[in-house]
Amino acid sequence: MRITILRKGFYFVNGIESCSFRHASFFYVTNPPWKLPPHASDAHSILLLVTEGVLCVEMKSGRHEVKSGEFLLLPHDVSLIGYRISGSSTGFYQVMFDSPPSAASPEHFTVSNTTVVRDLFRQLVKSYRFPGYPRAGLNALMHTLFYEIQFQREPAVTPDDASLAARIKKYLNDSIDRNITVADAAAHFGYCTGYINRVFSGAEHISVKAYINQLKIQRIEEYLISTNNSIKMISKKLDFPNTDALSKFYKYHTGKTLTELRSEFVDS
Repeated sequence: MRITILRKGFYFVNGIESCSFRHASFFYVTNPPWKLPPHASDAHSILLLVTEGVLCVEMKSGRHEVKSGEFLLLPHDVSLIGYRISGSSTGFYQVMFDSPPSAASPEHFTVSNTTVVRDLFRQLVKSYRFPGYPRAGLNALMHTLFYEIQFQREPAVTPDDASLAARIKKYLNDSIDRNITVADAAAHFGYCTGYINRVFSGAEHISVKAYINQLKIQRIEEYLISTNNSIKMISKKLDFPNTDALSKFYKYHTGKTLTELRSEFVDS
């Protein structure tokens, strides 16, 4: 059985700006005993910050006791329920947002300065409750909240991180002739996708996905320019499902067709 270790971090593969605000609220229960009712993120992601008491939640990935000052980040389609009755008052902030689908696991973490983050949560909830508050303003407040959390959570690249980034890079270079994905790389090293992206981008200044695409483009151009292989043969060598998929991939990322590329070098 493989155990995935969730490392410290708060990372969005496609960037914080790709997240869109949906809802913000503050819950405060003063009449214990109380237990969290069934809760589901459905098609949205959810970030919780506990401000008082302990939130005892259970989901498929396991149980979490989220204490005051701690966070729980839930990706898409995660269902949870309280598994223990609270004997004291319980309070927590919640923000619901849309983000690009990912295979990320629930993440339980802390930050160094909860006061700043709590103030940003409070401002977001207050603004959301104000009738007619602009959606763009709510998005901006949420993005500020996320950037603050990410800033507090983002450590400098350590020697261990640099070593892992180098091994990830070698693995990607060695595996590019098959249809490798970020999830494949994460599974190979036993980490979640968000963690290897953070480590790799911190050391190489490029995301894992962008680096994979860069390698694919280089390999396509190498085969197309340096060999007489047909486009059909190249698509097989690089594990594309068909020539259309290869052509669309190259055109999308470079703006050129494969025929145009080959013609440039034949004519020269």
